[in-house]
Amino acid sequence: GTYTSTTYSQYYTPIVAPTKDIVLSGGWDDSFATQSGLTTIDGQNNHEGMAITNVSATIDHFEVINARPGISIYRMLVSEVNTLPVVNVVLKNSLIRNNTAQQTSAGLTNGGGIYMNGGDLTITNSTIRNNIARSGAGIYSFGGSITLRNSTISGNTSTGWHGGAI
Repeated sequence: GTYTSTTYSQYYTPIVAPTKDIVLSGGWDDSFATQSGLTTIDGQNNHEGMAITNVSATIDHFEVINARPGISIYRMLVSEVNTLPVVNVVLKNSLIRNNTAQQTSAGLTNGGGIYMNGGDLTITNSTIRNNIARSGAGIYSFGGSITLRNSTISGNTSTGWHGGAI
């Protein structure tokens, strides 16, 4: 199936924003017997596709398109306990394409396909292509670690500083 938002927001609200650790398993056929396709998250050029904040997530068999950006990953200090939470994101068998970084009055921001501010990201058997941002058009990382396995990052465009891919 395809998931979108029916609301308009000038603040790029996410289509998917889990509040607990989660496994998102898409691409199932009608009988849920075979995982052979991709489930689509379409930001309609007005929403973040997925916002993963202070939780861990596995994202399997998804396509994230037309979002601003495709996926955001945040690891932020939890003030009540003054600690940083564990944030592990696994992206596998997925396609992140045709996303654009958020727009501000100063122009495009960083991270069109994936914007990452801390945490750990593992990408396996996935493609990140045709995304646009000022820097890190495919993936922008400000802290944390990225592991790539059997994946492709191509055709991404940086409009400013550096990093069409990462």
